[in-house]
Amino acid sequence: MDDEDTIKDLHLYEDEEAIQKTIHYLELHDPDNANRKYVVGFQNSCSDLCISLAGMRSLISS
Repeated sequence: MDDEDTIKDLHLYEDEEAIQKTIHYLELHDPDNANRKYVVGFQNSCSDLCISLAGMRSLISS
């Protein structure tokens, strides 16, 4: 996945490469949460937030 795809893909919790990279990051910075279940939940929450913010932005600009 390249940078351009990352910005377009709001469903990172479905991307195995993104999951593995996040687990690796957490192994270094937050080892207690360096597991697949936490990462998928976190990425899903971030995706939901992005979708909500995009919806709010479209309401504001209308």
